[in-house]
Amino acid sequence: GINAEYGDLQDMFKSGILDTKCVAEFLIRETATYLEYLFRKSSKRMRDAVSSGKSHLNLSFSEHRAIHQWVNFVECFASDTSSGKELCETYANHGYCKEGKKCAKSHNVDEAINSHDHKSKKHKSEGKVPPIKSKHSNGETVDTGCHRAGVDAFMTGFIVANYAVYLKAHPKKAKGEEEQKSSSKKSHYQSRDNHMSVTLEENRDIPLPLVLDPCRRAVNCLTLSGKNIPLKVMKSAFVKPSAAHMRQQHEIAKKSAK
Repeated sequence: GINAEYGDLQDMFKSGILDTKCVAEFLIRETATYLEYLFRKSSKRMRDAVSSGKSHLNLSFSEHRAIHQWVNFVECFASDTSSGKELCETYANHGYCKEGKKCAKSHNVDEAINSHDHKSKKHKSEGKVPPIKSKHSNGETVDTGCHRAGVDAFMTGFIVANYAVYLKAHPKKAKGEEEQKSSSKKSHYQSRDNHMSVTLEENRDIPLPLVLDPCRRAVNCLTLSGKNIPLKVMKSAFVKPSAAHMRQQHEIAKKSAK
């Protein structure tokens, strides 16, 4: 049953499962949570931290000379250009549009982030925000080729590492203690915050790598579409591991012993 599968997962990943989407939605409270949005938003947050002298993630890459011919280099820098088109809100919020390339509106992720940031600032100041000044690209759509297995894996790792650094610098947010000025927002987040606080207590003994400790509240939690709280992956004391899992563990132990 499903409870046995939860136990199998927890047994397979003893150091915990960390869902990037869960961290983004429940701890960071990002406006959108699709991969390229989170990657570019994390990149922007890192650049801002660097320019203001705050704690930030440092990256270094080896040259991979021996395997250079098999390494693909993808341009992932934020664009300062604008399509000059109206932003497609569906794509901006979900990373998907049923119209695809036929859509007449902009699918530029950097424009989506700028739009969300400006709306957030406008809401906080309750005043008008100057329009974004950017160059135009004659309406052409630039395909960065960011979606492929290897690049997706890098983006995911980058996002998690970036969030760990950010949450360490903002301990109240990491612990769910950041106050909500708006009463409507407070009620919206109250149930999930209560749930995540319980999760934090349950996760105390999970041997999570120290660098990821600021993300501990989200460990073993998986985002469920349309739900206000995440799914908790937790082994039940009343359910035995599945037979398939036991066989697999036995085979792994036999091979490890050789």
